Amino acid sequence: MCSRWLARIAGALLSCRPLSQSLALSGVVLSSWHAVLVLASLPVLDRSLLHRVAFLSGHFGVVTYLPPKPPTDHSYFVIDSAAPDWLAEVLRVYNWHVLQLPGKSDYDAINSTMRSKSAKIPQHRWAELDRYDFVVWFDDKFQVNVSAAYRTISSWPPHAAVALHRHPKRCTASFPDCSVMEEVDAAVQQQNRYRRQESITRAYVREQQRLGRQLAGHPLYQAGFIVYWQRHRQTDSFQATWMDHIAIAGINDQVSLFFVAQIFAESIIEFTRDWGRQLWDGQRIMVATGTFIALLG
Repeated sequence: MCSRWLARIAGALLSCRPLSQSLALSGVVLSSWHAVLVLASLPVLDRSLLHRVAFLSGHFGVVTYLPPKPPTDHSYFVIDSAAPDWLAEVLRVYNWHVLQLPGKSDYDAINSTMRSKSAKIPQHRWAELDRYDFVVWFDDKFQVNVSAAYRTISSWPPHAAVALHRHPKRCTASFPDCSVMEEVDAAVQQQNRYRRQESITRAYVREQQRLGRQLAGHPLYQAGFIVYWQRHRQTDSFQATWMDHIAIAGINDQVSLFFVAQIFAESIIEFTRDWGRQLWDGQRIMVATGTFIALLG
C-alpha cells in the first residue's frame, strides 16, 4: 500500500508536462524529496520547534540543478533578482519560499560563487528569516537530513552560536595533523575557479599564519552545511567576521572558515549526525536510490 502511494506521488511529480512546455526549461533538473518524512515521529519535545527553524539554500549564475526541498513549510531559496521569471515560478510550484538578492551574477564563476556567500551568510538581509530562531543553510547540491537537523537543534547547548560538520572528503585520515593546505591544494587541482584565485588564497593563509593562527590541528569543516542559532550574541559577529575573511581569501570559503572557526571556537559545536548527501558535483548528478528526478523541457 505504501509503495503504491509513493508511486502515485512520483507519477504526479514526473508528469509536469504542461509546466515544462509553458516554461520551456531546457536542461533544468528538478528533484522531489526522496521520501515522505513524518514530522510527528521526530523526537522533539517542544513541537513549536518545527516552526522556529528555517531551511535555506540558493543558486546563482547558470541554473543546472535545484535541490530537493525539505518537507517543511519553512524552506527558502535565494536567487538573483535579475534571474529569469520562470526560475521563481518553478521554485514556487515546488513550494519553496523565494528570496531575492539584488543584482545579477552574469556568467562568471568567480562572481556567481562570491554572490552565493551573501545567501550562505544571511546577516539579516531578509526580514522573512528574522522570525526564526535557527537557520539551516545547505548548498543547492545537497540533500539535507532534516530530521538530524531537528534532533541537533532540540538539544542545542546555550553556549553555541553555530554548528558545523567536518568535511566528508578532506582530512579524513590525518586529523588532527591535517593542514588547511589540504583544502587549498585539492580545490586548486579540481576546479578552474579556484585556480584563478590561487595566489590570493595562499597569501591569505600566510597572513593568518603570521597573525598567529594555526594551519593544522583543527577540524576542517565543510561550508555547505551550517546551522545558525540566530538568538546567540556571537552569531552576528561570526557571520560578519567570516564575510570579512572571504573578501580577502576569495571564494574558497572552507579555507577562511578554517581560521574563523579558530576565532570563535568557544561558540561552535560540531554537528556529528548524518548531515545528508551530495547529489550534484558540478559535472554529474549523483542521485540516491529512491529519489525521483523530473526533467523539464
